[in-house]
Amino acid sequence: AWRGLRYGDERTVWFPVFSGRINTVTRRSHGLCEVSCVDLAGDVADAAFETPTSSRTGASVLAEYARLVRGALPAAIFGDHDPIRAGVPAITWDTDRAKAIDDLATGVGALWYPLADGRFVMRFVPWTRAATPAVTLTDAPGGIITDAKVTLTRDGVFNAVTVTAERADGTTPIRWSMRDTDPTSPTYFFGGFGRKITIVQSQTSITPVQARAVAQTQLARAAALTETWELTCIPDPALELGDVVTVTAQGRSSTQVIAAITLPLSTTGAMTVTTRAHTPGLE
Repeated sequence: AWRGLRYGDERTVWFPVFSGRINTVTRRSHGLCEVSCVDLAGDVADAAFETPTSSRTGASVLAEYARLVRGALPAAIFGDHDPIRAGVPAITWDTDRAKAIDDLATGVGALWYPLADGRFVMRFVPWTRAATPAVTLTDAPGGIITDAKVTLTRDGVFNAVTVTAERADGTTPIRWSMRDTDPTSPTYFFGGFGRKITIVQSQTSITPVQARAVAQTQLARAAALTETWELTCIPDPALELGDVVTVTAQGRSSTQVIAAITLPLSTTGAMTVTTRAHTPGLE
């Protein structure tokens, strides 16, 4: 699926907004047809391992990522990854191919996903990495925001993370805990936020140093939900998941990361953008 922009001088620029497989087709009595689709990550999730599968010990995480994706989609293409240089330990996966890739990504503090044009990427968690905002979204005259809602919530927010790594090959189990110990943080472990702890199981964290790195990243992910925005905007198909943006609305300004986009394919209707706080200081 594509969507374009037509400028005042009649130039038209097209952007891919979705690539995936048709999953369900429904026809209603008045003739309207509804089509639901799933992006290419759905194909990876569908292609469970038929037999237990072992990792290629010593291969790079990115190479192993490509191998596992192509096991489900032989013709898969890949985009620009972040510079992830970690290697893969000896692991045996049972059935869940997508969970195996989740484990690889979690172990290096990254996310994996297909872009709108279908290219698969693995990138560091965007809300924990320093970045310059790509664009300012504003409700001021000339801006594209028509409505904005900002939310502060404890739901899904944790201020302590414990990483455990225990593999079936007999490797000594690793356990590492990390807390938000910044007294100025709204999620300070010993403050009024309360104590909320999450447990992360990782097959790839085989040393205390690696477990500590995972705990740091996971803590940053958990604490980054403290402020979220839901924006109603004039459609802009150039925006992508993971973009760091400046949101200026309701008389306040905040650096945010785009976490979800709802984009109409018709020439009418507004776009909805959901963001989460950009908190690189927690990294």
